[in-house]
Amino acid sequence: MSYDVMLEARNALINDSAVTALVSPTNIRVGWSEGQISMPAIIISTVGETDIGYLGFGTAPEGSRMHRIEATLQFDILSKSSVKETLQIDDAMTEALLENGFSKTSETDMWDGYLKAHRRIVRFRKTYIKEI
Repeated sequence: MSYDVMLEARNALINDSAVTALVSPTNIRVGWSEGQISMPAIIISTVGETDIGYLGFGTAPEGSRMHRIEATLQFDILSKSSVKETLQIDDAMTEALLENGFSKTSETDMWDGYLKAHRRIVRFRKTYIKEI
């Protein structure tokens, strides 16, 4: 489910004009990769996921087993320019993700000495109810 959640978040961001006015859709990526990172950028990764069966999950007939999945994603916003740019991107990103059922759980700012960039780390959570 993790990749599906990351892809859902990416699609919400690349389809939002306020976000893409600040970050090119090609710089909104699922997962880290080798090589140079063109900035500004948003890198999406999973930091946690829980899967909890509802009462009776083990004995319910197939096709009616309900369970709750809570996925927590991390968004690394990177900018060579300024902290202000990371905050502007975060504001647009937050609005887009809230409109798509995500809730913000934490945020922090730092200087990334390896990338030589301003880095804002933001985490969001989304809950899904699934039937299997």
